Amino acid sequence: MRGAEPGLARILNRYAASLAAPLPVTWYGHFQRLLAQSIEAGSPSLESVAKQMAVSPRTLQRQLAEHGTTWRAELNAARQRRAVKARQSRTVSSAALARQLAYSDPRSLRRALRRWDNEATDVLTS
Repeated sequence: MRGAEPGLARILNRYAASLAAPLPVTWYGHFQRLLAQSIEAGSPSLESVAKQMAVSPRTLQRQLAEHGTTWRAELNAARQRRAVKARQSRTVSSAALARQLAYSDPRSLRRALRRWDNEATDVLTS
């Protein structure tokens, strides 16, 4: 480049070399991050996550199927991870947690917690 400053270029090149390489982001990791963000925003829907990934909802469902999972399974797993963290910290009420996880009411959250506890018990006794 005309007028480029060689001293500044050396400083910037040294700085760039000192930075850690970014972790590779897989499609599945990107999906999980967007799903977590949509739960945090209170609006986890297949359509909204698909739109953020620039694919149709049906394409997202097919891609999840290729990974051996479904939208519902991923949504439940993401909610379960968040619920476990919140229950460990015990800083949030069940009504607030239900809102955070985008459940319609605390009863829906309690049913999900019971279902997850039963699934965990079934796995342990199998």
